Amino acid sequence: MNRTFALVVGMAAVYSLLFVMAQMHRMGGAVIAPALSLELSLSASDLGLIIGTMFLASAATQPISGILLDRFGPVRAVAYMSPLAVGGMLLFAWGDSVTTLTIGRAMIGSGFGCVISGLYIFLLGWVDRKNFTTAAATIQALPGTASVFIASTPLAIMLADVGRGPVFTGLAVMTVIIMGLVALTVREGPLSTRKTRTPETLHQSVGGILMIVQQRRFLWLAAFSVTAIGPAIAVIGLLSGVFLRERFGLETTQLGYTVMVLLIALNLGGVIYGPLDRWTGRRKLVVTGGILTQMAMLVALAVLPGLSFWPTVILLTAFASVSQVHALVVAHAQSLFGPELAGRVITTNNLFMIGGIFLFQMGSGQAFDLFTQDFGVSPDEGYRLTFAALAGCQLIGLLFYAKAPNPLRAG
Repeated sequence: MNRTFALVVGMAAVYSLLFVMAQMHRMGGAVIAPALSLELSLSASDLGLIIGTMFLASAATQPISGILLDRFGPVRAVAYMSPLAVGGMLLFAWGDSVTTLTIGRAMIGSGFGCVISGLYIFLLGWVDRKNFTTAAATIQALPGTASVFIASTPLAIMLADVGRGPVFTGLAVMTVIIMGLVALTVREGPLSTRKTRTPETLHQSVGGILMIVQQRRFLWLAAFSVTAIGPAIAVIGLLSGVFLRERFGLETTQLGYTVMVLLIALNLGGVIYGPLDRWTGRRKLVVTGGILTQMAMLVALAVLPGLSFWPTVILLTAFASVSQVHALVVAHAQSLFGPELAGRVITTNNLFMIGGIFLFQMGSGQAFDLFTQDFGVSPDEGYRLTFAALAGCQLIGLLFYAKAPNPLRAG
């Protein structure tokens, strides 16, 4: 192992600690939702709003995140935004109304809005663009999996035993410490184009975002991005916890371990897409195959009534394991533009992808309430109808993706 490689791995590991914290909040919804439901007697629509708002706020901050990343780099950008996340954790820790909890989650989403994009920009400064997909998928999978061990059983147990206030206050303190480590140790790489460019004005930066959005080649991909991971995160990150608890009467520890399995599958499954992308040389085919496989699992959950615990968990795990197509879609978007627009391309694409997570988390909760309260079906049938509706949305997304231009292999 040469010194440069060791240095990059070390810096990536430190930066990934911040990624772990951000992912813990994103993935913890499947544990947080049942806990809030028990504590405050919230409806599925309320839970969908609270859990999903974090993704809406994160999506809304993507344009400003892109500007910060292109102007200041991945370290200073997250340093400017992370205090908002810390404040959001403290508000979420001690709030007891839907409004307060929603605002707290929104602040967390906004404050962490730079983290994933910043990690990608960090990699683009050190890793050849042709190896970006594999590097991005790997660095998402490993710390993402680490975050699972916080966001599943430990979080469920701590929420039950210690309470929401102390837990989220502790997470806020940990975030401050990690941000300090990132500021002290992480540096931009020699492949970064930021320092060689003339700094843009705010008007020019916003104009760059509008230029990307106005490109027809990008719009088809953006339309698909709304459905690319939104349905998967709605199922694994929101519905699965409440569904499994109500369907099989799981206790806190049992639910935590089951959700942990699903989240591990969600994170580690993304690793398969890098090699498949390289070996086949057909990125659109790989992404399409992944979405079709997800749809098959959702349809099976929808049309097979009375499934016992283990077949249900196996189907959900299989669904989760092929759901993480985020890195491939980002690489596809990157290949359509030059490296000087890297930050804005990633964050603009994330605006649609993360916005889709909010839409599907909020929409899936409302759909369940619609089916069970307005149409009068049983909760079990309500979940099955919701799974079917999500599969239908994925099909619509694939129709948009079919019209997106093939990615350039340099991406």
